[in-house]
Amino acid sequence: MTAALTTALAAITDSLAAAGITIADSELETLLVRADAAKPRSRQSLAAYLAEQDDPWTTPNPYCPYVFARVAYLLAQSGYPVTPVPCTQCGHVTPKLDRVIDGARCCGWCASRHTRHICDRCGQLRYRVAATKTGGICSRCYQNDPERQETCGMCGRSHIPSTRTAEGLALCGNCARPKYVCAGCGRTDHAKKLTDAGPLCQRCYQAPVRACGKCGAIGRIAVRAQHGARDLCFRCAQAPHEHCAICTHHRPVHTRWPLGPVCLPCYRRTIAHPQTCESCGDTKVLVALDATGARVCGPCSGAAIDYACHNCGHSGPQHYAGMCLRCSVAQATRELITVDGSIRPELEQLPAVLADRGQPASTLRWLSKPATEAVLHTLASDPEPLTHATLDQCPPTNTRHWARAMLVEANILPRRDEPIERFETWVTELTAGLPAHQATLIGPYARWAVLRAARRRARRRGYTDGAANSGRERIRTAVRLLNHLDQQHIQTSDLTQAMIDGWTAGNAERSSNITGFIHWLAQRGVTASDLSVARLRRALPSEIACEDAHHARIDRLLHGDGGEELLTRVAGLLVLLYGARLTQIQRLTTGDITTSAGSTQIKLARHPLQLPEPVGALVNELADAARNNWRARAHTGQHYLFPGGQPGRPIHTATLSRKLTDADIPERLSRNRALLALANDIPAAVLATQLGLHATTTAGWAKFAQRDWGVYTAIRQGSLSQQTEGAHV
Repeated sequence: MTAALTTALAAITDSLAAAGITIADSELETLLVRADAAKPRSRQSLAAYLAEQDDPWTTPNPYCPYVFARVAYLLAQSGYPVTPVPCTQCGHVTPKLDRVIDGARCCGWCASRHTRHICDRCGQLRYRVAATKTGGICSRCYQNDPERQETCGMCGRSHIPSTRTAEGLALCGNCARPKYVCAGCGRTDHAKKLTDAGPLCQRCYQAPVRACGKCGAIGRIAVRAQHGARDLCFRCAQAPHEHCAICTHHRPVHTRWPLGPVCLPCYRRTIAHPQTCESCGDTKVLVALDATGARVCGPCSGAAIDYACHNCGHSGPQHYAGMCLRCSVAQATRELITVDGSIRPELEQLPAVLADRGQPASTLRWLSKPATEAVLHTLASDPEPLTHATLDQCPPTNTRHWARAMLVEANILPRRDEPIERFETWVTELTAGLPAHQATLIGPYARWAVLRAARRRARRRGYTDGAANSGRERIRTAVRLLNHLDQQHIQTSDLTQAMIDGWTAGNAERSSNITGFIHWLAQRGVTASDLSVARLRRALPSEIACEDAHHARIDRLLHGDGGEELLTRVAGLLVLLYGARLTQIQRLTTGDITTSAGSTQIKLARHPLQLPEPVGALVNELADAARNNWRARAHTGQHYLFPGGQPGRPIHTATLSRKLTDADIPERLSRNRALLALANDIPAAVLATQLGLHATTTAGWAKFAQRDWGVYTAIRQGSLSQQTEGAHV
């Protein structure tokens, strides 16, 4: 080793010792060789720089020589208390700071971003990312270079290969990303973050909560601090604002197409509504302009941007890369029902059925829910034949009901009387969660009293969701009574008449719901045989809608002045004009509507009602919409006028009631006003057959309206007698 090298090495050792860093000469020599500082000039330059600096190892200077930056980085990597030199532009610590901007050390990326050149391809002044024989090209041209692009072997889109499979198949950057089993939901998907608990997918990952580096607010961080940047919350991490090339509004840039920057509303609207390309004539998403200013698709403009599905060729929104929403539904369904690489035979048609039904965007949202995945996984992995009992093993949520309706619609499961069967499942699940001494009473009562009566009613005249809810409430009331007795430390066998009277306390609803249970207990000798529940007489209607407001609501619904949807307008008019019950409206199908000679009739009960022309027009419009709605199709072949969210099921009465309430139509008060008006004009017997009410009920309304239709009968008989006598004369 020459004297110059020895002197330089000693100077470096002394500088490290002054900073409290002790390192063996042999290790330092090895480190200098790794830092490419073996040459005398490099070591002398390093020694000279160290002699000029007071604290170079803990307070790095960006204007240092390149050799010092390399040595400091290697010392820090080896665990020594040395602060490496960061890039003066981005703050990133890298072993290669071989570029300078105004004399300060920076990384190669920042240096290239600092100097712009004319791109050889597009001719614009941009940052150069690749050199060519004649100059260089920008990042956009480099990524869209057709000579470098290949067809991805997984998604079918044209991209620059990110990696290749063992067979040499090219994969784009998105398809090359590895997939993991999410530690949160158990789905196999791309990982948003690899945590200590395991990988998390996009749905399960939650951004960290801390102070935003710009506004100081505490919230979830959208952009993490790195390379000298600050933490930014979602409010501060906004895209740059520019004039949208489509709508010309000054908005945040969502994406950049060949035609220019595009805002989010225009992006969604353009993607969702493909149009005819002026160049090729195909229906495509138009993302560019030709020489004449006409909108054309990406391939016709020479860009690689194309939103055509590689499965079916349909252009539009995509969920999976290169797949339209319908094909994405089928793909997502296949992923959820595939177990050990195969799909059970009963479910093989399910992906195609879901892809062809309803709105694919809504179906994808439903498939993305963890509850949906759990239900489909249960169906796919159960070794037993697929039955309704298999589905009953899933948690009692709306997802289970939706899945059942979907499987029935696809003819995978047989059709059944859903309200009664769902009621029976509810009874089983309720009794399973009760204490043993309560289950021994509630179970037999629910099955042999309430459920048995429900099945008789279902065979005789059908069973509705409302009837099932009434049955559930009777059972719940019985459970409440037993809970009350447990709180008072009273045995069921010690129940007395005074206890029953005190517990009901004049509550008409509670008295009505508990009567059957008390009678059932007495019949079986559990309690005294003389126990009874006082039946409270039903009072006359105390609340009736104001007549003027009632007529105003009818006029508003007829003319659509309130902006209500057609379904709400028709349902509201049936309540306001005929006092129809929600259960009657719920069950109406296209078979209940008849049109002849320009008049429309609707059958709420046994006999049809003649509708006024404006109402008939609205009903016919609703019937036409129902015939074109696949979800509205009932198992009878008719279509529900008021379809529900589940295929083949009518709207729930609670949903219908909420729609009427939102439209300022008080259902009970409006129904009372309608029945009062009808009872004042129509005999009770006729009204009962037209509206499906009991004759006693309509007679009560007639009495309430202070009319005696016995007089009407006498007058009618007298009129008929006079006509008969006239015929004989």
